[in-house]
Amino acid sequence: GTDIASFPEEVIEKAKLETLDVLGAIFGGQQTESGAMISRFVSQQAGATEATVVGSNVRVPCANAALANGTMAFVLGVDSGEHSSLSHITAPTLPAVLAVGEQRNISGEDFIVSFVLGYEIAVRVGRAIQPAHRVRGHWSISTFPTFGGAAAGAKALGLSARETVYALGLAGLQASGLGEIETAGTMGRQFMVGKSAQ
Repeated sequence: GTDIASFPEEVIEKAKLETLDVLGAIFGGQQTESGAMISRFVSQQAGATEATVVGSNVRVPCANAALANGTMAFVLGVDSGEHSSLSHITAPTLPAVLAVGEQRNISGEDFIVSFVLGYEIAVRVGRAIQPAHRVRGHWSISTFPTFGGAAAGAKALGLSARETVYALGLAGLQASGLGEIETAGTMGRQFMVGKSAQ
């Protein structure tokens, strides 16, 4: 089922802990040069004031809030990892729910349901393609977790099954990441996580 009553209590508690974990990572990332750069970038873009860049008074379009918050969530690399998919799922998934949830003013229960469904989708895609995906040179945190952000956002938006399929298809078109980014010494690693959230 896709309502909170169908989730075991431990799943709900894990979702709450993951939320706190990523919020802490975002607050930490905000204090860095990369965090300041992405915050400045999104605040200079035009658009509706739909969602907040965490830890600030800056309100930007949902996609830009997800970009900034997702980027900052990974700046310090302290977010939790998901071992069975060999990746980090929460940093690119939770910012999508934060942004859409704020814009739509969803309930706490709907927030948790959206996040858990997005997380589950990302993990299942990751399990299906890892470790070969990484061995072939793809940077996993910016590829298949994109599906988690799309699924979580689709649920938070209340999209139909057909619209959700379209959202997942568009996520697949945008999923990208080269393993080389891990050694490049740029803010590209964090930015790709933000793009996954966006």
